[in-house]
Order: sequence, then C-alpha cells, then structure tokens
Amino acid sequence: MNDSKSPIARHVVTICNETDRDAIDEERLRRGVCLVLEEHGVESAVIGVAIVTDESMQEMNRKYLNHDYPTDVLSFPLKTNSLEPVSYTHLRAHETDS
Repeated sequence: MNDSKSPIARHVVTICNETDRDAIDEERLRRGVCLVLEEHGVESAVIGVAIVTDESMQEMNRKYLNHDYPTDVLSFPLKTNSLEPVSYTHLRAHETDS
C-alpha cells in the first residue's frame, strides 16, 4: 500500500493505492485532481483518492448503496470542523490492453 500526501497549489491530495498494481502514476493523478479543482474555482481543498480492487468496490457498493456489483467510482463527502471542502473518493483499478 502506498499512501502519500502532497500539497499542490492550495490543495492537499492523498493517493492510496490499495491494489497490487504499481503502474498508477500518482503524481499525474494528483496534478489532474488539482487542475479540475482549479478549473472549477475551488481555492482550497483536501481530497483523498483510493485506488481499490473490484472486490473492495463491490463490497462498498453493497454496504453503502445496497447494490451488489462494482462501479468505477464512489465518492463520499466527509464532514469536518474545517472550512475547507473535503472528499474521499474510491476509484476501481481497471486492467488495460496497453
């Protein structure tokens, strides 16, 4: 498991790869998240992204959304005492032909 935090601009994006895949370009993903935030005018944010297996995604769908299949993305807002918006997002890792 690789868990890292890196402030880019005014954002903190935490990437957690919960799979055995090493091919996740965490810095590229982190930059992409920051670009989207900035393009939408978000001045400051704390974002957590977890790359998970199909099995983990299916378990979370079953637990939180009451459907028994994996989806590509689950996103949960987190409540904090902070004034900054906070989100924790789960992404399902896909096998590719490349």
